[in-house]
Amino acid sequence: MLITLDGLVKKYNMKIVGALHVGAHYGEEVKDYVDHGIKNLCFFEPLSNTLQILEDTLAEYADSANIQIYPYALGNHDCEVEMFVSDHGGMCSSVLNLRLFLSSILELNFLERRKSRWFVLMNVR
Repeated sequence: MLITLDGLVKKYNMKIVGALHVGAHYGEEVKDYVDHGIKNLCFFEPLSNTLQILEDTLAEYADSANIQIYPYALGNHDCEVEMFVSDHGGMCSSVLNLRLFLSSILELNFLERRKSRWFVLMNVR
């Protein structure tokens, strides 16, 4: 069962003022955030090939919200990590080797490994 942002806001009468979106990919959810009055948004996307698409998507909403984009992943310590990158525009990429699990469920292939910066949230500047 997929729970939408709209469903959560209505069910719990939420008044959200900010959001961290980790693994933002192309930022397709930004419209939902802005439509619900969320004004402070931070998007984290470590894959450089999806970053330009994310920036283009979010640029349309720059007048509606305070949007920050961070070109790295979040983790439990600051370091460089190797990510397993999917062949589906980077969607479902991970630092975990999920090849067997996700390949069978989502028909994804992980053909590439790419280095990425990983930061602890408290160290993000």
